[in-house]
Amino acid sequence: MFCFKIPNKHRVVIYREFFEDFRSIQNSIIKTINKNYIIKNDNINLFCLFTIFFSINSFKALICDGLKISYLVNYINLLNPKLVFTSLDNDPNFYKLKKFCPDVKFISFQNGFRRKKNDFFGIVNNNKKLSCDYFYTWGNNITNEYEKYIKTKYIILGSFKTYFANNYFLNKKKPLIYISSSKLDMNDKSEFMKQYYTYEKKLILLLSKYCLSQNIEFVILKRSSSIDEELYFRGVVQNKIKFIKIPRNKIIKKYDILGDYEVAVSICSSLGLENLALGRKTVFFPPRVIDKKNMLYDLDISWPQKTIDNNLYFFRSPNFKIMSNILNRAIKINTHDWRIRTTKLNKIILPPDKNKLDSLLKNLNKYM
Repeated sequence: MFCFKIPNKHRVVIYREFFEDFRSIQNSIIKTINKNYIIKNDNINLFCLFTIFFSINSFKALICDGLKISYLVNYINLLNPKLVFTSLDNDPNFYKLKKFCPDVKFISFQNGFRRKKNDFFGIVNNNKKLSCDYFYTWGNNITNEYEKYIKTKYIILGSFKTYFANNYFLNKKKPLIYISSSKLDMNDKSEFMKQYYTYEKKLILLLSKYCLSQNIEFVILKRSSSIDEELYFRGVVQNKIKFIKIPRNKIIKKYDILGDYEVAVSICSSLGLENLALGRKTVFFPPRVIDKKNMLYDLDISWPQKTIDNNLYFFRSPNFKIMSNILNRAIKINTHDWRIRTTKLNKIILPPDKNKLDSLLKNLNKYM
């Protein structure tokens, strides 16, 4: 899609649109949210494209990094912002902009757990030509890895989204909920999704059997509002399933919903890790893969480290007996003991810290 419009100046620019989670909390990030500007991927501004050669910086970008980066640099120069920030921390293009826009502050927020295959670390090299001003990361593990690739000031914040959960712990507890992390797309024939769905179906059958044996309701927190997701799970499990879906304008509510459950189960999702950071009992059952070429090989909450199978929060490809023992233990253990026994996971993702949030907002509002 093309448009022809001379961009007006904006003090704050968002590089590509925030995920749904972030849209609902933007007013807390930027007090002047109505005056910001979002650079999207779904259209091309012909004015920005045609005026590339009138800017020294965008012309340099064209020579060094190609047309796409040159276009973005020119776009930013025309908008003339004080601050550009993104939640798409795994987009390498964002970190190519700073060197051509030295007077602009570039800030990145980690939005999910990372891996090598199908992710940032599988498509970049560590020549350290990538940079930004500030990078807010989840924990030490991923920060140490990012330092090899991006020159910036790292601030370990944990997941920014968890700061906006209304209640860390709710009073009425239900036994168990499964976090769906399938980005269901019937047209996606990639090897990764084939392997993922094959494994998930096996896991769902085991979970359904467990719920039936314990006489508890099988509940799934949907990833999307699509009916296809429900049909997908109902095609796997014949037992009754309760689905919980989040309205598009209330995405952040999922953190409060998870607080109603004693235990959340996930294959290996960002939401599962965020739930864990809130001090809640969360168990991960990723696939066990030996072949390094397999697309699921590095699906691990501790990546680039390896998580060891244990009987508390992580076990690869469990059978029914192992799953039952782990879930029974997780449901029965009190929250205080759980948090003590999972303290070491703070290296993966820090729990919310109000002082750090206040410091972040203060830093951002300097540019408002």
